[in-house]
Amino acid sequence: MGTIRNFILAFFGLFLLTQCNTKRELTGEWKYTNSIWYSSELTLQDNGTFQFHDQGCNAQKFSRGKWTNANGIIQLTSFDAFKPKEQIDAVDSFPVFPGPNDTVRVYLDKIQLQLKNDTLYCISSNKLPEEAKFHRPAKR
Repeated sequence: MGTIRNFILAFFGLFLLTQCNTKRELTGEWKYTNSIWYSSELTLQDNGTFQFHDQGCNAQKFSRGKWTNANGIIQLTSFDAFKPKEQIDAVDSFPVFPGPNDTVRVYLDKIQLQLKNDTLYCISSNKLPEEAKFHRPAKR
């Protein structure tokens, strides 16, 4: 009986240690750049929240929300405050496009990333390029 209890306690302790290391491995700043005109920063915080900033040549995008890790798949979902507001009188309104210094709130809806080695790969997205690869920034 004591052997089974020790085995279960050891297994549970190893499971918790693995989960903590995985979360620690994921938290922090990640960067994506595909040209001199476009870059993104993703910060995963250990409290389960994230911050996303995207800088393009026309404008910048920003979001905050929750992230989860299930079976090696990281999922990002923005807070409801970042959902787009419905346009009233869309027919009568003139479309406004963001300028170079404007910040646009973007809603990330169940964006999926997967960690392979030291890179987060975008595997399912409605707002990020499918081929997006986030890397850790070089330490200074």
